[in-house]
Amino acid sequence: MQDIASSGISLVYEMASPEQRKELVSTLIPQILEGKVSLNTETGSSKVISDENQRTVAIESQNLTTYKEMCYLANDLNQPDMIYKFISLARHNPLWNFKKGSVFEFNIVLGQATVELDPFISILIPKLFRYRYDPDLGVRKSMSSIWSALTASRHNLVEEYVEDVAKELTQQLTHPQWRVRQSACLALADLVRTNDSAYIRSIIPKLIPDIFRLLDDMKESVRQAAEHAFTSLRKLIVRLSSQSFNGHDSRGFVSALIPVLIHHGVSSKISKELSMSLLLELAKTAKTQIQPYLSELIPSLIDSISDTEPQILNYVAARSNLVELEVLDDTRTQIALTSPLMTAIHELLPQIDSSVLVSLQPQICERLRSCAGVSSRVACAQLLVILALRSPHLLENTVICDRFFNALIIGTRDRNPSVQKNFSNAVSYMAKYASSSCFEKLIKNIVKDLSEGDEPKKQSAKCLLKNLYVNCSELLQGYSKIIIPYVFLETCQLVIPGDVSSNKRYEEWQQLWSEIVPSTEAAIRLYGSEMIDLTMDILRRNDVWAVRAQAARMLHRIVEHPQNGMNDADAAQLLSDLMPMMSGRIWHGKEHLISAISAIIFCAGQSLYHNWTVRNIEELFALLKKEASKAKRNYAAVALVTCGVFARSLSHTMAADWLFEKVNGNLRIVGNNSNDSDSEDDETNPLTREARVSEFMCQNMTAVVKAAGAYFEERRALFALDSFGSYLTSPNILFKPKQALVLALLELMNSWQLKSVLDVTEFIGSLLMLAEQLIAQQKKSLATQCFNIIMIISRRRDVYAVQWDVIKAKWEKNEALREISLFPKFMELNMNIV
Repeated sequence: MQDIASSGISLVYEMASPEQRKELVSTLIPQILEGKVSLNTETGSSKVISDENQRTVAIESQNLTTYKEMCYLANDLNQPDMIYKFISLARHNPLWNFKKGSVFEFNIVLGQATVELDPFISILIPKLFRYRYDPDLGVRKSMSSIWSALTASRHNLVEEYVEDVAKELTQQLTHPQWRVRQSACLALADLVRTNDSAYIRSIIPKLIPDIFRLLDDMKESVRQAAEHAFTSLRKLIVRLSSQSFNGHDSRGFVSALIPVLIHHGVSSKISKELSMSLLLELAKTAKTQIQPYLSELIPSLIDSISDTEPQILNYVAARSNLVELEVLDDTRTQIALTSPLMTAIHELLPQIDSSVLVSLQPQICERLRSCAGVSSRVACAQLLVILALRSPHLLENTVICDRFFNALIIGTRDRNPSVQKNFSNAVSYMAKYASSSCFEKLIKNIVKDLSEGDEPKKQSAKCLLKNLYVNCSELLQGYSKIIIPYVFLETCQLVIPGDVSSNKRYEEWQQLWSEIVPSTEAAIRLYGSEMIDLTMDILRRNDVWAVRAQAARMLHRIVEHPQNGMNDADAAQLLSDLMPMMSGRIWHGKEHLISAISAIIFCAGQSLYHNWTVRNIEELFALLKKEASKAKRNYAAVALVTCGVFARSLSHTMAADWLFEKVNGNLRIVGNNSNDSDSEDDETNPLTREARVSEFMCQNMTAVVKAAGAYFEERRALFALDSFGSYLTSPNILFKPKQALVLALLELMNSWQLKSVLDVTEFIGSLLMLAEQLIAQQKKSLATQCFNIIMIISRRRDVYAVQWDVIKAKWEKNEALREISLFPKFMELNMNIV
């Protein structure tokens, strides 16, 4: 029917007058472009569906042809609103079928009407250009045939009417019908690929937002067409941004495009990836042109670093423990710092000048303080590190640098370890350019964090110090007297056996300590007085017992070091300051304070008599006796050892006598297995209780041997040796205490100063008896130590004497003792009293 009608129209056109031909062409143009045709309409329930202008279309469908039928169907479905869907469907297919039918008529007329078409060319070309990409194959073929017939005799029509075509396509990008939107996208892709007019260049910034909206279209084919259009636009944009030619200013083009990409593209989840990809290319091709927009572009790139991370990382992070989370965040940070986005930021850095930095500063500081993404915050910190390395002249503005510096300091206390490390690293680089007041404030914050008991703050301070000493150690030289004592204090923290986190913290502080000082000896020699001042301040004022114990351990390490720089008067004064701290309740770790006092007494020695009165010494002894008599065994044992050091260092025989008496009393209590008030013995596990008792007695043996060094007269010395002999052979004393006794005797017998020669025959007999028992128990190493004591005695004939005949007669043929390698040398000895 369409072929016959088309032939008829051709004959009519040939026979028509010029006015009739114009009227015929004017009638066909609306039909081919809009599907309009004037027909008689009906009324009533059988009325054919009409549009808003009372135009009817040729409905070929056999279903849903009347309004009444559509109402019945909508009611049956119990969805009255479906009537509007049915009306749209009823109009859709007939409309496009009618357009296809009009092509037959128009093709025949087109071949004959050339002059009559001229007034309609500007309207016809844009429509036909888009129809060639219609998703309907029939419409596409029909319109393409018209296009071929129209362009056969007219060349460069697209170039001539490119502005009209572009306007038509721009308008149809937002058309309600999906097929129109799709065809407009495909036609636009073809237009920008083959035409580069000034008008197209001018409307690209306006086209981009519409293309971005179509990327989120409900129809998949439209989304694909939009991607195709964006690809063509992208190629044209990259070319236009990299070069200028007659009639085109690349700087002006980029200035109009960048805000659109940032505000409409990067801010949308749908178009973010494409926008960032285009921005990265612009960063390479339009380096100088993009400079005025770096204050907007760089923050957008930084924000996108976190946004482009795989969501699976957040899923894993939510289900990780603290250790796993730290590893994960470190990995995320490394990925972010090597990402293409960060690479683009690196390439943009040469374009940053002082004016750009001033514009960037508020945005960078805001992201350093409150950006939600870890990767983006770390990227901000890394940006400042790169600026410090590659463009240090930009940081000469102290005001700007101080703002960056203060924003970074906040991040150094972040609970995320990865953020802490990266921000601390950035602070160490920015410290060279910050004002002295800001840096001094930083040092005060570090000292404050170290002086408080909050472990997270200490970790933050440690991370800062580590980076500062690596990257700007020259700035810390004036603050060493403040910082080094605090770091040394942290190396004296208690390490709990089996506690992984405790051991890790200790190792990290030890590593920092080894990096900031050449050696512990040198540090104590240079900063010993500052270290002691710190420990005394903590012991006086700090309310946290654990910190007090840590300070006491630190004091002990300082005082026992031979190069501590402390003279006799300082030692006496230090003891005077510590004595009031000994009284009062026993707090956890107080035994370290007693150990420190022991080290000071040993260091001061006889010089205390020159700086103290006898009353002062007796007060100290009274305090030590009181502490050594406390019921808490592990504390009392340390006080006993200190009493032994006191007796020997000051040659205080009264203290030595009391100590022997006290140790004998302790032996009786332990031997009788008596109950006492020490709650530590209330153990359900006998092995635990036995170990505690054994350790307690070990310290008793050490203390009594040290106290014996106070005896110079023969009578008291023989009393001490008799006591030692009884301890060595006593069946009530366990192996561990005897071992401690033998090791302590090695030192005493080698250094004991006596006024007269002392007969030690019976004492050697006790040693040999113990050695025989130890060999029977397969403990030959300690038995060998017993023989070592005898060898020491043999070398000091001016102090010791032995009735060798008695010893030889009793032990010469002992087979057990022959297993000791020193036995032949022992038998060769001749120490008979002359």
